[in-house]
Amino acid sequence: LKVTPVRYAQYCCDTSSPKNLLTTPTLYDLVLHEVIGMATKEATQLALWRNLLSFHQQDKEDDLRIWIELRMVDLDDDDNTRTQHNEADNNDKINSKLLQLIKKYKDSKSDWVTSIYHEMATRLRTQNKRVEAVAYCDTAIGRAPKSMGGVACYNLREELLKPQLWTEVEQDRQMPHHSSLAVVTHTNADHLYCRIVKHSNNNDRDHLKRKVIEQWDQALPHYEDLLPHKSYVYVPPLPSGDYDLLVSVTKDFKQEGYTAQQLSLCEAQLLCTSDDGLEGLLVNRQSGKPFAHHKVEIVNPRNNQTPVLAYTTT
Repeated sequence: LKVTPVRYAQYCCDTSSPKNLLTTPTLYDLVLHEVIGMATKEATQLALWRNLLSFHQQDKEDDLRIWIELRMVDLDDDDNTRTQHNEADNNDKINSKLLQLIKKYKDSKSDWVTSIYHEMATRLRTQNKRVEAVAYCDTAIGRAPKSMGGVACYNLREELLKPQLWTEVEQDRQMPHHSSLAVVTHTNADHLYCRIVKHSNNNDRDHLKRKVIEQWDQALPHYEDLLPHKSYVYVPPLPSGDYDLLVSVTKDFKQEGYTAQQLSLCEAQLLCTSDDGLEGLLVNRQSGKPFAHHKVEIVNPRNNQTPVLAYTTT
């Protein structure tokens, strides 16, 4: 089996994954892969991978050895997760193993070395060490930009450096003719541009075609850690109505897109006093006094039935 090429069994096995690497060059590899897949204990799987790695020590190229060693790192990580090891200790252990691989194959001519860098960068991202992750991506891209790891690192780098925004508004605190604050979670942004436009129920993205009611911009503290940060955004006083708050990192709202958050401003608020939401008090949000003889439309959002008309009695 160790000297029989896998082409003699290609009619019954798939050798197309991963791309550009034949992971089962012999029937011996093919059999061990099947056995590893059936093994239920991580220790058994790891021993089989070590056996396979030893078998390929005399290969002229490092490609398959690197691929096998990365599988062993993944297996070790899964084992640590299942045994509920301390997350920080597990991260340090896996990072150390990947650093050992980088050092071991630093002079290799194999493009698969970039996959080690990508694995390290991916793990550093999940550990919120994004600057370090970008550095590993840069190294991989500089080494072999068209390799599988190089392309993956390029995409990961673009994701880590891309500006991102999330906007949150506490609707219960929005009142007509009063300024308020919105919370913007931002990544890789030094400046925010804001607009207020009328809300539309068309469920489309035509915000930029609507008339701008208010617009302003706001500088942000500069962060170099590539991590999300929260900032308050001033929202100017507005009359009663439904609006959309648009926030972008570019002045034209097009280059990097924008977020849209609905603002519903109303003088009244319905305080429910029953579990079904059909009984309650309609009060003035500023004074707290109830409205008397005011028409109310009650809609059950679960079945979207025709609104029930009612009048306040207090």
